Amino acid sequence: MKKIFIIPTILLSTLFLSQSFETHANPKIDEIQKNFSFKKYPKNILKEFSGRIGAEEEPVTVFEHIPGEIIGWSNARGAYTTSQNFQIINGKLLEINILPASETFFNNLSKFNKRNRHFEFNSINGRTYDAVFLKKQKGGKYLLTIDLISIDNDSDGSINDFNRSPIYNVEYETLDFKTFRPLRIKKRENKEWELIN
Repeated sequence: MKKIFIIPTILLSTLFLSQSFETHANPKIDEIQKNFSFKKYPKNILKEFSGRIGAEEEPVTVFEHIPGEIIGWSNARGAYTTSQNFQIINGKLLEINILPASETFFNNLSKFNKRNRHFEFNSINGRTYDAVFLKKQKGGKYLLTIDLISIDNDSDGSINDFNRSPIYNVEYETLDFKTFRPLRIKKRENKEWELIN
């Protein structure tokens, strides 16, 4: 009996997970469509998207974050990452920001940090890792997660400061990719999440 419920659950969760593939700048439209799970992207959307992927002939990773709605690409070059994410609205490709950068967002997290410490995106030598889409929720809000690092306010910003600093996972939601609301946080090694009011 358990097998009957497990198989449909796995199939359903696979449909909603982010798809990704590696390619080079300006891939062919057919290559993009072949690797995406949603099969009805308008050709003009994929053509515009292809033209915005990478600036040189270098490896990139292309993402289908939310099939039919949110797509993007990333190019990790040594210490730096270049990436763009797009939402498809009314047949148009609109660039979106998926990283919460407002003071309000970080102020809501400050009580979960030790005194004389602050949160920053987990980055080394300028390379910030992108947020990961978890799902689209009821009501149209998108649920994402990203790693934050807890930095001592008196540190000199060296790599050793980052290596010695604890990493936290934070989940947050957004409807418009302008306002982001943190929902829960935990140290990476912990199992239990703390809810954010």
